[in-house]
Amino acid sequence: MNKELNLKTIIFLILPIILFAVLVVPYSYLNSEYIVDIFGCGCPKIDEFGNIIENDINANDITAVFWACVALCSTVIGGFISVKLPKIWMRILYTFAVFAVSLTIAYNLTQSMMWN
Repeated sequence: MNKELNLKTIIFLILPIILFAVLVVPYSYLNSEYIVDIFGCGCPKIDEFGNIIENDINANDITAVFWACVALCSTVIGGFISVKLPKIWMRILYTFAVFAVSLTIAYNLTQSMMWN
């Protein structure tokens, strides 16, 4: 019984991080099929005079904003979950850990989904 309780607790505590695993595949599909077609790939465009034309916003920017929002949501969910922890220092440490891990995952996913 104690092992089941501990396993349930562990799964409950890593729930905010699982959000990233759930969203990777759908966002990758949307990014490659629709977002790139709408906003462009972030590749430099060159006009007839050889000047580089920069896009105001492109798929790379949308990807960065999306994963930053997911990291923020994950941190907020972690803050709500931390209420279940018994001591205040555990709550603060857990929320900070979720924040740090979320930012790291968001950064890595953003870098891996960049269009060159």
